[in-house]
Amino acid sequence: MSKIFKIKLDTSRNTDPDFDAVLITFKDSNKQRYYFSNPNLYDTNLLAERLCFDANFSHVPEFDFPFTDSGIFIISKKVKKIFNKFINFNFYEVPVIMFDDTCLENRFLINGTINDSIPINQDYVALRFPKLVSYLDFENSVYIRPEDKVKRNGRGLKKIVLKEPQEGFPAIFRTIEKSTLIIVREDLKISLEAHNVKGCFFEEVHFTSNSKETRINIELEPVKTNNNSNLIKKKKDIPEDLRIISNRPFHSIVFDSKKEKRIFISYYYESGFYQGELVLELNKDEILKFREDSNTFINNQSNLLSKNYTWYLNERNIKEFLKDTRITELRKKWNNRIS
Repeated sequence: MSKIFKIKLDTSRNTDPDFDAVLITFKDSNKQRYYFSNPNLYDTNLLAERLCFDANFSHVPEFDFPFTDSGIFIISKKVKKIFNKFINFNFYEVPVIMFDDTCLENRFLINGTINDSIPINQDYVALRFPKLVSYLDFENSVYIRPEDKVKRNGRGLKKIVLKEPQEGFPAIFRTIEKSTLIIVREDLKISLEAHNVKGCFFEEVHFTSNSKETRINIELEPVKTNNNSNLIKKKKDIPEDLRIISNRPFHSIVFDSKKEKRIFISYYYESGFYQGELVLELNKDEILKFREDSNTFINNQSNLLSKNYTWYLNERNIKEFLKDTRITELRKKWNNRIS
């Protein structure tokens, strides 16, 4: 039975700034990620005619899956050729222009044409799938809250399990319930690896078969990480002397307990159509860094969360924290204090 895998961007390389390429903004450019990810909802006339980026040229020519801030599926033309050998549909393609970010000149002339004195790279394309498919196995997927399973809308998924269609999985696809995921069949994965593509890695997605074969193991697997040496074990007890010491609207709220010398940070997180909060308790090393420079610490940790949100949600999120009735009262007191 063939396996399927989600394509994940490899962000482990050390880039400065954090992204290989940063989108040059234009009107409604912040909406393009939604237009690209959901063809069932948005028409192609909403897509940009081209996408331009300021790019780190020490990384962009090398990696086939560039790490950008756009949230758009961008690949090298080399990868697109490999895709074409496996698919029986056509992607909607948008040209991508990468500008050398070390150049200080204006990217465009007064008439809107490209300034040809700046080095550019045009070896990439932005892809939109022609449609999203619905393969979610609602019964066997794992949800954060029991009520999310009852609603059967794909929200609140902790671990996705798919159901194989009768005709088998296509070589590459996106699902309605989790449109941010791009999933490939094993034969396409093998071909990508054989061509030594760079900038991504593959993570197996569990599914239930359409045959009479025994269903594969869909139990949660342990998360592998190098960052678990100094984790705080989740505690159900919330300190009695909890107070708010910092509040950034739509970003983070910092709670501390002087008596127990504990610090909690509640981060606001948004990805696609998902909005929610994630609460972390800082370990000893993190508390020291927070005390040294709280702004830098919070900004750095926010970047880590955006790159590996699922891991933090599963391993460090304190679910009991937001359920504590005092939290709402503490927020009210803080707002009254500064109003």
